Amino acid sequence: MRMTVADVMTAKVVTVTATTPFKEIAAIAARMTRRVNGVVDVVDKLTWKSDDSEWEAR
Repeated sequence: MRMTVADVMTAKVVTVTATTPFKEIAAIAARMTRRVNGVVDVVDKLTWKSDDSEWEAR
């Protein structure tokens, strides 16, 4: 996985772009970015190859 973070310092807005293998990994990456000290907003442009948010329990 390759992740690019473009930080606009004056607005403290971070744009996160990457392709992850699973949707849940993308969600975790966005949440972790929001928790970085000084970040006011995150533009989430993350994509994923497989949606693992719904699975069937057996």
